[in-house]
Formats: sequence, C-alpha cells, structure tokens
Amino acid sequence: MPAALSQTRKRPPLRSAANSIATDSPGNYHLKWSGEGNLTSDDLIAKAGDWLKQYPIILWEDLLSEDDWDGFAKFNTSSGYQIEVVGDDIFVTNTK
Repeated sequence: MPAALSQTRKRPPLRSAANSIATDSPGNYHLKWSGEGNLTSDDLIAKAGDWLKQYPIILWEDLLSEDDWDGFAKFNTSSGYQIEVVGDDIFVTNTK
C-alpha cells in the first residue's frame, strides 16, 4: 500500500475493513497476511499516523473495528481532525 500511495498525485481515501482483522477482544487485531502479527489499536493508530504524515490521505474508512470505541476516539484525536474518519460499521450499523 505505501508504494501505491507514494506514486499517486491525488489525495486518496483508504478503507481498512478492520472488522476482517479484528480478534474477539476489542482493540486487538491480527494482521496475518502482512506478517505483522498481533497489533493493538494503539499500534494501528501509530501506523496510520505515520502514513498521514507521509501521504496525502483525505479520508480513512474503518481503520478500526466496530467494537473499538476507545480506538476511534484516540484516532480522531491523534489525527488532529485533519482527515475525514468514516466508520460505517461503528457509526451506522452498530445499533448500540
């Protein structure tokens, strides 16, 4: 993904679909395909922060899972509200 982002001149939106990598424990994720193993919300937020500094991202959808309320709050704060954060799974389909 970083290679594709570095080649674009546009401000791309990203969709992480974090529910597909979430474990049964909110705030924990397993990135088996990338080989990064188990990460926490804080790890993903830090990684996202690095990408936001390097690439002209304008929108990020589902960075975290629909059960990770604390993580979404941290991401909004840490990103400085510089991008649009979309969470259809957490903000729309979650009936709680």
